[in-house]
Amino acid sequence: MDAGANELKTLDELRHDMLNIMANCSYQKIQKYKAFIEQNDQRIGQMVKQITKLVELFREFRRFFQNKREIGESISEPIRNISALAQNMELNVMLEKFADLNKILFENSNNFLEKFLEITLSPLDQLIKSFNSAEIEICKKNVDKAFRAYEAKL
Repeated sequence: MDAGANELKTLDELRHDMLNIMANCSYQKIQKYKAFIEQNDQRIGQMVKQITKLVELFREFRRFFQNKREIGESISEPIRNISALAQNMELNVMLEKFADLNKILFENSNNFLEKFLEITLSPLDQLIKSFNSAEIEICKKNVDKAFRAYEAKL
């Protein structure tokens, strides 16, 4: 059973529990409970917005480091060219080492970042998808209908 189905089952159980509570509770208690649910729904909405912003920032971060890697590669090439021109000088070895070091530095920083973003973005994307699933919306509507039906009886 996937996460969406588990959430759907949990929300359906909550709806049944709420119907039982409504049969045994006062209208005032039900209104308080409904307000509590609405408040939590707003908080979840805010969390989704913040997580979405965080995911977008991580994607910007990834693009920044991709550009940094490209800059590092473009810096390495002229250094190698200068090194080739300075073959008879001792400077040649130093420039080659510098070009290699520069390339390693940018490649490693990018590899680290890719792993970091892969570990970080994947769960955040899944979390956003689970918050936005259609099943949860259907259950919310069913719970809301149950409240309205109960209010209509009063």
